[in-house]
Parts: sequence; structure tokens; C-alpha cells
Amino acid sequence: MKKIIFSIILMVIIIPTIQAQEKGYKGMFNAGWILLSENTSFEVLTVHGYQFNPYLFVGAGAGVNYYCTSDGDDAGYIPIFVDVRGYLLKGKISPYAEAKIGGQITYNENGTTGIYFAPEIGCKFALSSKFAFNIACEYILHREQNIAGIYSGRSCYIDTGGLCLKVGVEF
Repeated sequence: MKKIIFSIILMVIIIPTIQAQEKGYKGMFNAGWILLSENTSFEVLTVHGYQFNPYLFVGAGAGVNYYCTSDGDDAGYIPIFVDVRGYLLKGKISPYAEAKIGGQITYNENGTTGIYFAPEIGCKFALSSKFAFNIACEYILHREQNIAGIYSGRSCYIDTGGLCLKVGVEF
């Protein structure tokens, strides 16, 4: 009798925590604050893809990264990327590691392009098998090829980015 009661209690505790995303389509929307000294900067991204199992998601996304300095200079990037996310646990609360890599278009007078790379660690808090909240910390790296003077013909690379604190939803 004690074994049966113990088994029932154990099942009541364990079964609700085994609620992971099923296979299939998954979408994400994230927004974050990019931490740079003296800058007001933010990121907004959307990612859509396929959840292969409770541990692996692969998708593609796009968004906007905006940087504004205290002296009024601003820069903006439109990243377009491939996203891979690995969940470490199968339960309602699961830490994850993620990497986004792709290209970017700079929306300024030059219209330059470059590389976008953003590794991330975070935690998912599932409210159901189809909906979850995320909090995360990400490092964003933009590598932009720029022309160093219109008439010189020389090119240089400009690296920008920073640490980003993010919140988001999965659906």
C-alpha cells in the first residue's frame, strides 16, 4: 500500500513537469535592451522554425537592432539569420543555449552589409505545451564592411555590438 501511495505521489509531482514542446512549427518574438555605455540601444527579433524534439529547435529569423548615442549619432541593423536552440531539460522550466548567425543590412546612408553573430543563454518558463516566456542574456556582434572615404577606395571593418538582456515569448 505504501508503494502505491508513494508511486501516485511521485506521478503527481513528475507528470506536470514533463510538459515540453511537441514536434512541429514554433514561433518566437523577443525584445531586448543592448547594454552599451552612454547609448540607448535595443533589439527586436522574430524567429520561426521547427521543433524537432524537446531538446532541439532550428529556425530562421529577422529583426532590428538600433543604437543611438548621447550625441545624436545612430546606427541600425537588420539582421537576417539562422537560429539553433538547444534546451537542456524537458520540463516546464528549462535553461537553453542558442546561436544566431547570418548577415545584416545597415540602414544608413551607406547601406552597407556585414556579418551578424549572437550567442545566447537563457531560461524558458512554459505556461503550456504551446506557450512559454523566455529571459535571456545574449552577446551581439555586428561586423560591417565600410568604405573608408568615398574617394579613397579603401575598405575597413567596423565591429559593433554588446551585451543584450532579453525577454520573449514562444508560441
